[in-house]
Amino acid sequence: MRILGKCPNCGSEDTIHDFWRLTGKWEDRNKVKCDACGKVWEDWLNLKGTEEAKGNKLIPVEVTRSKYQAEEYGIKLDWLEKTEIPWCGMIVSALNSALITRFNLDVCLLTEGGVEGVYKECYIELKNCDRELGLLVGNCYQKEGLKEILDFYEEMLRYLLVKNFTVGKRNYRRGEILKLSEEGKDCKKAQEILIAVLIKSGGEKFARKVLDKIQKIRRNPFAVPYVKGLTNEEIAQFFVPPP
Repeated sequence: MRILGKCPNCGSEDTIHDFWRLTGKWEDRNKVKCDACGKVWEDWLNLKGTEEAKGNKLIPVEVTRSKYQAEEYGIKLDWLEKTEIPWCGMIVSALNSALITRFNLDVCLLTEGGVEGVYKECYIELKNCDRELGLLVGNCYQKEGLKEILDFYEEMLRYLLVKNFTVGKRNYRRGEILKLSEEGKDCKKAQEILIAVLIKSGGEKFARKVLDKIQKIRRNPFAVPYVKGLTNEEIAQFFVPPP
């Protein structure tokens, strides 16, 4: 886990991370440490709450992949719910459209939304997580193809949320999109970051194909809500009969 935001001790940005993975001791599981100044806090939740009360927002991020032995269950962003992620609908649509483009999949027509299709001669279904940003494995009987898809999805998530990276002459900070507001002025910025993630993950030609796919999905009023998942209002509109 990494905590994005300003270190309360030295002012460095995005340098606080979990401590127990350094020591391997379970008793250190709640501790965090600043890479820049070496300051250690005993409980990151207390640190987060104390700093937010002072106006210093700290954002915990951790991309986790759930699997048991060779069985894949899904991949998601921990510690944040979709309602806490700026432009989350745009993010989900872009990442899922990237999978559709890369692996020749389709929109998954479940209320959760997601992607589905045949890849390497096997049907694969990945559903959007209900509350978190991520995908859950629905149906799949071909582990190699599923792993390839989830590897690519994980790479995109990590560029978007936990890695510093460069595209052309522009440097992007880890989790930069999480610090945006949902006001209209930040919409273009969110789009720019997502396009940079697509370029970093698959190249400029791939990014252009994904943008074309997004436009194609938007022209289909039936598919567009499913790529990101239906809201409660959309569920009521589509499936609840009028009185």
